[in-house]
Amino acid sequence: MNLKEVEKFIKNNEFDVQSAMASFLAVDLVYSGYAKSQKVHKVKYVPILVYLSFKNLSSFYQILPKKSLDKLSKKIYIDFLKNPKSLTKLINDHHKKAKEIDALWEKYDEEADNLNEEKMLFYFEKTAKEFINWWMWGIIGEDKCEAVNTEVVPRFQKRHSLTYDKAKEIIDVLAHPDELTFFNQERLLFLEVCQNISAKKNKLLEKNIIEYLNKFFWIKTDFYNTKKVTRATIIADAQREIKQKGLSQINSESQSIKKNNKLRLRKFSAGLIGENLLMPVIFVGHF
Repeated sequence: MNLKEVEKFIKNNEFDVQSAMASFLAVDLVYSGYAKSQKVHKVKYVPILVYLSFKNLSSFYQILPKKSLDKLSKKIYIDFLKNPKSLTKLINDHHKKAKEIDALWEKYDEEADNLNEEKMLFYFEKTAKEFINWWMWGIIGEDKCEAVNTEVVPRFQKRHSLTYDKAKEIIDVLAHPDELTFFNQERLLFLEVCQNISAKKNKLLEKNIIEYLNKFFWIKTDFYNTKKVTRATIIADAQREIKQKGLSQINSESQSIKKNNKLRLRKFSAGLIGENLLMPVIFVGHF
């Protein structure tokens, strides 16, 4: 597309726009994968627009056509209704590609101390190619489960003569996982680190730190910076949190996270939704 065609496309379409921190290399890998993603989900997904500023290279905008997102979201949903194993296959294929990348990285790591420039270039090109292929599956998550709002909720609303908002509330509660989100899990564990530092419970603290490093070593890394999480950084962050908020506020936040999750589970189990609505929701294909 030339500049005039891009301008016309932008004026005549609705977009989903997201902004974040990203390096040029990360953007190139991600959107090269998105542009090729038809190989995975069989939906044509171009053009994809990305904005990078030479004045602020740490910031970028992804500009994705909403009609493409909606089309892809609906296709995955309809495919699932026809064959529930279709989604499982997508997930398994993605995991398989991730394992191939892990194997490549392990091989590079074994040879890293004895590589010449030619071999280094080989690993760079091979890894970049595999990452692009891995990101072909990534576009599937960009719709943020919009099919739930556009397909599932309206059908459920009509079937049970509900308002859209009430139908959406019911679906949200039923679709919510039993366990805490990753970010809530991370926050709770971090708050526990703070609590054990304050209480000088060193054995529990060391257990917390090992668990944190195993589960959340990635938490400070984005598409622009890699920030290594270590024992020292965890303790420094916790000490800063204690100084800024105090133990009382830390305890209160921890209790609030746990309470909110229990409240949601009680809302589900107490039948607040209505027993007559429960079974039709569970079987997605029966809306």
